[in-house]
Amino acid sequence: MLDRSEPNLLRGEFPYSRIPPIRFAPDAVPQGLPSDIWITDTTFRDGQQARAPYSLDQIVHLYDLLNELGGPVIRQTEFFAYTPIDREAIAACQKRPGPEVTTWMRASLDDLKAIATTGVKETGILVSASDYHIYLKMNRTRRQAAEDYGKVVRAVIQASIPVKFRLCDTMGFGLPWPEASLPRGVPRLVQYFTRTLGVAPEHLEWHGHNDFHRGEVNTVAAWLYGCAAANGSLFGFGERTGNPPLEALVIDYIGLRGETPGVDTTAITRAAAYFRDQLGTPLPANYPFAGAGFNVTSAGIHADGLLKNEEIYNIFDTARILDRPLGITVNDRSGLAGVAYWIDTTLGLRGAAQVRKDDPRVAAIHREVERQYAAGRTTGFSPDEMLALAKLHFGNALATSARS
Repeated sequence: MLDRSEPNLLRGEFPYSRIPPIRFAPDAVPQGLPSDIWITDTTFRDGQQARAPYSLDQIVHLYDLLNELGGPVIRQTEFFAYTPIDREAIAACQKRPGPEVTTWMRASLDDLKAIATTGVKETGILVSASDYHIYLKMNRTRRQAAEDYGKVVRAVIQASIPVKFRLCDTMGFGLPWPEASLPRGVPRLVQYFTRTLGVAPEHLEWHGHNDFHRGEVNTVAAWLYGCAAANGSLFGFGERTGNPPLEALVIDYIGLRGETPGVDTTAITRAAAYFRDQLGTPLPANYPFAGAGFNVTSAGIHADGLLKNEEIYNIFDTARILDRPLGITVNDRSGLAGVAYWIDTTLGLRGAAQVRKDDPRVAAIHREVERQYAAGRTTGFSPDEMLALAKLHFGNALATSARS
């Protein structure tokens, strides 16, 4: 460790008054995907730094959803242990099947006292390594910080609580490309730990943030280049721009490893409904995998393709994988195909029973849609409005087609 009296703020890489430059090295880092990779969760730690605290019942319900979603893949979930309610939540979840409960603490012997009462086998410790923290926040030198950290880490180990290396990209500066240079290149940083320092992949965990829209891709890059554990939170809730979305990590894990017994991706939809209906936190409509409109189209050209084959405009079988059938909102851009597709999907019409876009009754509904928009309407047609129009123009024919 090279101690110094003044911090090295790396102004060439982090100029502050300008967008930080993206730099590349002449060589690329080779991939090094570990033989075993997994996911860890921070919904109850970093995730609660961005919202009102969860109640005990809410924590238990979300913990059960984590177990349904991740099975053997989401192996740990991280809790605060500061308050009696925190420790009550830890105790409640420790009694249930699901991810191993771990904790988080500051580099403080007082925090260790609270952690020790929970019976956890692992804890994260805030041991910030950047000169920004050491010199500007803590008013220490590197040597002083290392000595202070060392006392706490030794005490934690003596308490039989394992620790590991958590690579924290707290400001989301990481770059995912194999050519990206240090200090920002995630592949190079991971391999500095595994190949230069000799840290085993299973002792490394990546904890990212999404400040530059790279939270998820940086985390997958950490996996690909030698880090076994990837940290995220449900729907990316976390401090400022949030953490890598846990459900996206599950999808990417399956992409890398294939279908995994015990992983239930339909739990993503149930979790989104719980956030919306019970926690009062609806996701943005266009939020991937879980937003109300993520697989709902209103474009007529898309609906025309979906009438022919849904694979043309659907990322995968969302009905099977997420329990989210395709949907459509009828508006002034939906066209004849959009109206026909709404009728077919809403009423479950298949094969010969399907309504075609050249059906004169579809044209009549479409004319009414156009008429209302020409008169100044600005909102999409609700399901109730569309059902009323369908009954008006199709009458009993729809019921007959649906039964057949």
